[in-house]
Amino acid sequence: MNTKLSMNETVLDPSLSLRPVKKSDVEAVAQLILDVCIADGDPTITSTEDDINRFWSSPDVDIETDVWVVETKEGRIVGYQEYYNRHAHAALVGDGYVHPEFHGLGIGTTMLRTLESRAHQEMELAEADIRVFIRNGVAGNDTAACQLHENEGYGAIRHSWHMEIELQEAAQIPSFPEGIELRPFILEEHDHAVF
Repeated sequence: MNTKLSMNETVLDPSLSLRPVKKSDVEAVAQLILDVCIADGDPTITSTEDDINRFWSSPDVDIETDVWVVETKEGRIVGYQEYYNRHAHAALVGDGYVHPEFHGLGIGTTMLRTLESRAHQEMELAEADIRVFIRNGVAGNDTAACQLHENEGYGAIRHSWHMEIELQEAAQIPSFPEGIELRPFILEEHDHAVF
């Protein structure tokens, strides 16, 4: 697949450029994601370099066609977008980040439109009668990202909350009914039953 990194309408500020990611970008991408998560108020949900490398190394991801960055003329990465085909060339997923200091320069719109261009290529491989969709997660308090998606024709379909508690002391061990026990999840043993 030859994914073009361009749109019909240029919205990206001329001081910035969009390009496929390179393996050597991992540290800068991890820092960008952390910066965005801190600005959004929850650095605990950031992706580590290991997480990013794992995703980029997945057999389902081609970093030359499925992952992009936006960088300044000086080479600073200020935008990141990843795409993957979750199932049957029809359940398509994107995840993007724009550094908070670089909002309003067309980065999010450019990356989202590039994602859609890539998704159109993928959906050509889907069965003719299957419903195709793109799902992007957006933090509810990120009004700019919500507005961007709405402007591009997306609509909210579900909401989730990240909840936490600060424990002042160790949690009590729960008491389960007879025959029920809490055990660690082991992928090879439990994946089918959990699915």
